Amino acid sequence: MYYNERKRGRTVQETLDWMDHRFNDDYPKRGMLFAVGNLAKRPQTWQLLGVLRVDENLQGALAL
Repeated sequence: MYYNERKRGRTVQETLDWMDHRFNDDYPKRGMLFAVGNLAKRPQTWQLLGVLRVDENLQGALAL
């Protein structure tokens, strides 16, 4: 994420500010999930693999 934003021409501070806003303001308001996992070599060590934004999706009524 950091690397891609820097490639787009943002300065270091602009990139960090954008990431701060994204993860501390946008994602918590909409909902977010953490993707975690581990490696076969170290099954006792869990790692954060990603952060997913989850927009609230209300289940609609099913037509029967």
